[in-house]
Amino acid sequence: MELSRSTVEKKVAEYWPEQVDEIMALLDDFASSCEHDPSRVQLAVLKLAKGSRESLKDYLDLATQDYRDVLAGAEYPQTMKAHHLIGFNLTPEQQRESKTLSKLDREQYLSWLHGSEYNDQCEDEDSVGLHIFSDYGSSHTFVSANPSVAVIVETLAGLDWQKFHQVDMCSS
Repeated sequence: MELSRSTVEKKVAEYWPEQVDEIMALLDDFASSCEHDPSRVQLAVLKLAKGSRESLKDYLDLATQDYRDVLAGAEYPQTMKAHHLIGFNLTPEQQRESKTLSKLDREQYLSWLHGSEYNDQCEDEDSVGLHIFSDYGSSHTFVSANPSVAVIVETLAGLDWQKFHQVDMCSS
């Protein structure tokens, strides 16, 4: 998948239609010092910032420190949350589940990138609400709008997670 400046400009126009030149100047300033696929990193920053100019600057700062942090957060958000909970030393079964989760993450990223109606709280048609899981024996909590993601994370974690709350956040 080739990401170009025109893709970045299109996304900037979606979030800041009246400030495209100004926002592009900020992104171009970052790109001049970015050694790794500047358009990809810029798009990750835009996705994470979600239209907030303050967040845009924060994510540009983060990308300057380590671009991989913004790439992982934008392109593989659920996978990163799951690995934060369970670590990266996975059993073979957890590795399979992690691949499935990564695939779902990739689909949501491509949906966002190509302009499909994407909402962080309503990732797919099967979503019926915000699923919040908590391992009552610790402070771990996992939130997902996609029930498939939540089940995968539950399996990955190997914990006795209990669904304790579901809020209808998505209009059908």
